[in-house]
Amino acid sequence: MATLDDLVARTQQDLGSVITSPPLAPKLLSRPPFRFLHAVISSCIEECGFAEGLFDGDELDAELITGKDAKLAYLEKIIRVVEGATGEQLSVDAASVVKGEDAEQTNLFLHALARGAADSK
Repeated sequence: MATLDDLVARTQQDLGSVITSPPLAPKLLSRPPFRFLHAVISSCIEECGFAEGLFDGDELDAELITGKDAKLAYLEKIIRVVEGATGEQLSVDAASVVKGEDAEQTNLFLHALARGAADSK
């Protein structure tokens, strides 16, 4: 099984091929905070058109997504869309992501997000 460092390097490569921002710093990818993930997802939408129209209102601004329930709802929506776009069943748990846990599964989700975004480019 790949180490977290291996997964982070692959995330940098995969996402870096489809988005130009935010910077994919290893520190952020090793324990991705919600605002960083929101920025990555927003870039996939803006730069690739992936999942365009999925989010509206407060969901478009990470600063307005406050509280655990709102963050969970946001992540669960994008996880379902990525699963549908890639045909993969992801093992990522939105609650763990919000808590900053299970960085390995979060990076695997980001790999799938990159594949979905690349396909829609």
